[in-house]
Amino acid sequence: MMKGHEFLKKEFDFIPKSGWLMNSAGHSSTNARLYADMGIETLFLGSLSQNEMEKRYKDKSLNFLWKPSMLNFGHQK
Repeated sequence: MMKGHEFLKKEFDFIPKSGWLMNSAGHSSTNARLYADMGIETLFLGSLSQNEMEKRYKDKSLNFLWKPSMLNFGHQK
């Protein structure tokens, strides 16, 4: 990911603030910290199990804050 950021910065003077995680199965809250450290502010998770999707749709919780395992993602209480 950092190579991609370096390329975009060099060629277009642009650093993305959003990301797309095509296969989100098995990732931990540590991933949220790594993305935050790279400047990613929003992340689209492109793969949820059918059960998880149905539950989140029913609970109206498809949008959520994926909290990092360490306190470096803004101000947490």
